[in-house]
Amino acid sequence: MPARSGDAIRCPRCRRQLRGGSYSEVRLAICESCDGTLVRQRDLPSLLAKIATDLAGAIGAALDVPAVPDKGAGVSCPLCEQAMENHGYLSTRKVIIDTCSSCRAVWFDSEELARASILHVQAETGRPRPMFERVDVQAEQLWLASYQTQLLLRSRFSPGGLLVRSVHH
Repeated sequence: MPARSGDAIRCPRCRRQLRGGSYSEVRLAICESCDGTLVRQRDLPSLLAKIATDLAGAIGAALDVPAVPDKGAGVSCPLCEQAMENHGYLSTRKVIIDTCSSCRAVWFDSEELARASILHVQAETGRPRPMFERVDVQAEQLWLASYQTQLLLRSRFSPGGLLVRSVHH
């Protein structure tokens, strides 16, 4: 059933209302309950670059990024309610993102945005992954990157209010 004008835009995972705003001038929406993030596909490279820059001091660009467990397919787009498709970010299976081919929205579950930012930096810089590094150091850096991404989103997020659908003529 299509959404009506004025309906709340809800998280595709927990169904809580998304809060719209911006992060370093990139428009996005966050779920304050499950830490998911919604962004337009055209804004994704800019958002990942900005987050990666903000995380640079906390993580090593050569960090080996293990796969994030996927929370499953079958979610509907929060913007247009069409079925979203699963894709591996940068053609890997390390971060599985949900995309909408209808309105070009991208949904990141918690932890996916931080790891996609690390992969983005690695792809942009061409830095090789380390051959050997202690597993506990890797786990600590990944946890730190995920935690700091959520802190960054919450501290630098400029709220624009709760999102509702508008009438399109």
